[in-house]
Amino acid sequence: FGKTAASIAIAHYLSERRVFRNGVLFVSNGHHNEPLSAADIVQGLACAMKLPAHASERHVFDALHRRQSLVVIDNPDVQAWAVRTLLANMLGHAGDIKILFTAEQSLSENGPLFGVAEKVHEIQPLDKRAAARLLLRRSPRRVLPEELGAKSREALLEFLANHESLCCIPGRIVEVALMLRSHDLRAVLNSRENRMNLASARKSGMGGHTKFRKNLGRHRKM
Repeated sequence: FGKTAASIAIAHYLSERRVFRNGVLFVSNGHHNEPLSAADIVQGLACAMKLPAHASERHVFDALHRRQSLVVIDNPDVQAWAVRTLLANMLGHAGDIKILFTAEQSLSENGPLFGVAEKVHEIQPLDKRAAARLLLRRSPRRVLPEELGAKSREALLEFLANHESLCCIPGRIVEVALMLRSHDLRAVLNSRENRMNLASARKSGMGGHTKFRKNLGRHRKM
């Protein structure tokens, strides 16, 4: 259960119970892992509210000002000053809204923003066996035990769970699983893309069995 899946579940839960009068607006980059820029967020909100595709930031804020909504932003680039400023301005000028965003670090790690309070929820990585199951389940084809020299499905799962190149972050596991469409399992685990995912996770303190932080930051006006 990764940060994106958690944010979608929260959005559905609140939407079905009509906690926010004007519902939930969800902005994401689809299946791409690149963080959202300020322009991406503005465009995503315009699309969610059925505004013109190239609506300006002010046009979007004016539309938000008339709403009582939860805005869910999946993986914004919280290190970028333009994104941080956009989030602060959105809360300051866009009426009765709350913002929930997913990221690998909290907004406050880059310094506090005036008038913005943040609550952080941490999501732990999967254990190795659960990560192995997810990789096999999300593969677009059936993975054969022989691809890692195993003699049975259970042996394959055990071998994979103990493989040093297995990343335990759900979103990155799903990305790697898609590569199994045209490559065998050993090639995927040794691929440049998988090694980069693993290195990035370890750099952020998220690899292997190490605990890590993936934050669901909920912002509100002071």
